[in-house]
Parts: sequence; structure tokens; C-alpha cells
Amino acid sequence: MKLSTEDFVLLPGYAAIVLIGIIGNFLILAVVKRKRYMHTTTNFLLANLALADLLTLLWCIPGILLKDLITHPNGLLGDILCKFVTMQHMAGISLLVAGLTLTLVSVERYNALVNPLNASLRLTKENVKYPIVAMWMFAFIFVLPLFVFEDWDEMRNRCIMLWKKPSATIYWSILTLIVFLAFVLVCFCYLNIIRGLYFTKQICAESLKCCSEEEMQAKRKIVKLSITITVIFLVCFFPFVVATVSDKISAEDVFYKIAYFLVYCSCCVNPICYAVQSTNYRNAFRETIRKRSTTKQTEQAV
Repeated sequence: MKLSTEDFVLLPGYAAIVLIGIIGNFLILAVVKRKRYMHTTTNFLLANLALADLLTLLWCIPGILLKDLITHPNGLLGDILCKFVTMQHMAGISLLVAGLTLTLVSVERYNALVNPLNASLRLTKENVKYPIVAMWMFAFIFVLPLFVFEDWDEMRNRCIMLWKKPSATIYWSILTLIVFLAFVLVCFCYLNIIRGLYFTKQICAESLKCCSEEEMQAKRKIVKLSITITVIFLVCFFPFVVATVSDKISAEDVFYKIAYFLVYCSCCVNPICYAVQSTNYRNAFRETIRKRSTTKQTEQAV
């Protein structure tokens, strides 16, 4: 299969983000599981985000190979590959979960900081598993029609969606509505948190006890980290939304390929953000890496 200039440029980039993202997200899952001081509601949600990013990157590999390096097979195998690999619908599930998780993180932070006295709205370490399971179930059900209607067209030599225009319009309109509502909710939560932390100073005033300067600093760091990873996700995902919605941009255009690449970039930068902005994650990463290095040295000595 003939590769364009942009393909030659982007393929090493894909290799880099997949390698960095798999290692980084695996580290997040490891430290949240093993370190008891990392067992918080927010960290469980961030671990779910890491799992979604990890699965997205793993599904990226065969999809890129089929699109850019290998001639796509025809027949039944071609249909199966279109449904599960070529068009990245499996990655679509995990990307939808990632977006929903970031939305839930904003709501969790809002309830914890702006409405700390309303216990009925709070997520806890015990009940956070229920919305996590619900997000994965919803994402699978929502993406299911894409698995059903995607097939390989031998005449056009590409995967196509075999559904009528009204159905497609309704489906993508619902997805657009979900994205819009999630964006509005995230903005509402973080704007109120920023207002309460930095301007009105009402967040600590409404708590059961006054916050010390250290506690205030910790709250600000958590909010800053949450906002950072959310903004990165939105910035990386928005060009792909534009490329998908627009009828004038095809999958062979440079803009589409760059937008597609940015989606996967968002899956590898979160561990870097955690290491830079969070002392707890930075220390946990360091402890895990040192422990693994010490274990290897001991095994070699024996």
C-alpha cells in the first residue's frame, strides 16, 4: 500500500504515543491499585480514565496497520475487520468512556468542594464503582449500532456504514447532544469551583471546618490537574469532531489525519500531567519504578 508523506511523518508519532501511553497508563493503574494512600474517589475515576486510554491505544495499533500498511481483505473477514478493527469502533467505546469519566470527575469535584455538606450527592470509594460500570455499559450500547451496520464495500474499496440517512442523522445528533451537554456541565462545574476557590473564597467557608493553607493548596492542585486533563482532551478531540462532521473533509485529507492523530495523543499525555502536577502521583511513580528495579536486581543476584 502506498503511503503519503504525512503517513511517513505520523507513523513514528503513533509508535511514540502508543509506547509512552501504554507504559504511563499502566503505571497509573498500578499505583492506584497498590498504594493505599491513592485510594480516593478522584483517583479511582482517574484510574478508569487510564484504563480507557490504555484500551484506546491498544486498539490503535491494528487499526493503523490495516489503514496504512496492509491491504484490507475482502469478504467476511473484511466485514469483521471493518466492524472491530479498521474503523476503530472498539476505541470509540473507550473514548466515550474517557469523555464521560472526565465529566464525572468535574461533577465529583464540584460536589466535594462547592456542596460539601450535601452527602447525598457525594461519590465515595464504596459507591464510585456503580457509575464506572454504568459508563462502560452505556458506551458499549451506544456504539453497538456501528458494529452492526459497518461493512466492507469491495466496489469502493473501503468500509461503509449501511444505514439510511435518517438513522445516521438521528444517531450523530444524539452523540452531538451528549457531547454538548457534557461540555456545558464541565464548564459549569469548573467555573463555579474556580469562583469559589479564587474569588469568593466560599469553598472553605462552607466546609464543616476551616481549611488550612496546606489544605487549600491541595484542593487547588487537584482542581488544576482535573482542568488540565479535561482541556487537553477537548483540544485534542475537537479537530476530529470537526473533521467527522464536515462533508468537505475526507479520510485522505491532511487535516483529518492530523485530527485523528491528536485523538490518540490525548491518551498518552495524562500520565505526564500527573507526574508534573501531582506530588502524590510523582512519588507513587517513583516508588513503583524503584521497587521494580530493586526486585529485578535481587532476582539477578540470586
